[in-house]
Amino acid sequence: MSARRILPLLAACACAVVLGASNSASAYVQQRSSTTGVPLKWTKLPVRFNINTRAAKGVTNAQIAAAVRAAYAAWTAPSCTNVTVQDTGSTQSDGNRQDSVNTNSWLTGWPAEYGSSTLGLTLTIYNPQSGSINDADTVYNPNYTWSTSGSQFAIDVQSVATHEIGHQLGLDHTPITSATMFRSTGQGDTSQRSLHSDDIQGICGIYPSGQGGTTPECTTKAQCAPNEDCVSGKCVTTGTKGYGGPCDAADACNSGICLRSNGVQVCTQLCEQQACPNGDQCVSVSSSTGQTTKACLPGTAQTGTKDLGDACTSNNDCKTEICVSVPGSGY
Repeated sequence: MSARRILPLLAACACAVVLGASNSASAYVQQRSSTTGVPLKWTKLPVRFNINTRAAKGVTNAQIAAAVRAAYAAWTAPSCTNVTVQDTGSTQSDGNRQDSVNTNSWLTGWPAEYGSSTLGLTLTIYNPQSGSINDADTVYNPNYTWSTSGSQFAIDVQSVATHEIGHQLGLDHTPITSATMFRSTGQGDTSQRSLHSDDIQGICGIYPSGQGGTTPECTTKAQCAPNEDCVSGKCVTTGTKGYGGPCDAADACNSGICLRSNGVQVCTQLCEQQACPNGDQCVSVSSSTGQTTKACLPGTAQTGTKDLGDACTSNNDCKTEICVSVPGSGY
């Protein structure tokens, strides 16, 4: 289950400096789910991104790419944050809402519903129960003239990209007028290329250093959608197939866990706190979040060690896997 959040950056006229709040205090704002109020962030790092190969009015694609990469670098530079990004290269797409890669694209046309004064728009897909961001593509308005040289007659690519990447990472607009995450900019303004102390407090507050690259998306089922379960720290859609049933993905299993056993993929269950069915083995496996957990491997029950005629209490005790009741003892 996911939701979408759209955050624009507006073009400002020369009088924009009189708008907004005082610079006297830190006031960074983290994005929140519009339905549950849960704060939004990436729960799996690095955050991946790519850049559309299209040029824009006033700039080449090479200039755009260099400016966008510098914008990402601004957010990963503070030593107090553990946020990391991965450049996956160029693309001809304007964004795929389901690929967990943040696409940066200057469009060929600008939809009226986006607003003519909007310079950039970030469309964030997230889980409203956990607040985990799944994708955050950004589109930029092609109707403006852009620059990477600080031209007083154009909008600065790097400043706007740095602002929009802040949205990609979970930051909302701040009332601090000199901060990168303030809601507007203007021609020739390059100030938002560099992070203000308010922006730094924001990125370090959401992704503090020393916490590693991955945090659990969930710890209980209540943090997931109604048709999902919390499995090894990740919300997964639960299916209908039971233990030992064939599966091609986790969402086919009612346990939300699909593993390869004896050359085929089958539904299974965790065994950290309970024994496996049918005497199957309980083994350590790595989850999709990088965590180690224990799960049953269907069809791997150990054959017993007792020979024909030896005393037994269950089929698992016997090499023949058959334990029958004989008056006075089990054989």
